[in-house]
Amino acid sequence: MTTALYSSFGRKPRGASNQIFTVSWNEAEDYCRWIGEKINQVLGRPAYRGALPTETRWEKAARSAEEDIFPPAGDLKEEWTSSGYIENPHDQIRRLGSDVEIGPPGEKTDNLAVVRGGNRRVPYSRWAETVQTKSQKITFRVVLKKIES
Repeated sequence: MTTALYSSFGRKPRGASNQIFTVSWNEAEDYCRWIGEKINQVLGRPAYRGALPTETRWEKAARSAEEDIFPPAGDLKEEWTSSGYIENPHDQIRRLGSDVEIGPPGEKTDNLAVVRGGNRRVPYSRWAETVQTKSQKITFRVVLKKIES
């Protein structure tokens, strides 16, 4: 997410670079919804819904990237996902199948969201943060989901 795009949302971006940081999960979700609505206004019809990527979608994008998406070993790029955090998702996947999604943070996950990220030394890390957390290291990306008509 860039500072220019986030500024158009009417919020003052924080971040020394062009990348937005210090945004809570709730703020990132609000922005994703807003940008989806703006795109639909331009198109003149409801075609897309903006969202944070699910943990599964984040993982797939990270592993299939043709370019190196991870910063140098000293830097860590962390991004919010739309998935609620559970301690060991692998047990859930073994019981329920490989396409299981935990769903958004809520009562069942103590309002914890999954943060994914990494660097060249430690790619594909995973941990939890509360949805109110604002970190100087956590940013986000927007996924546009096609609205089925």
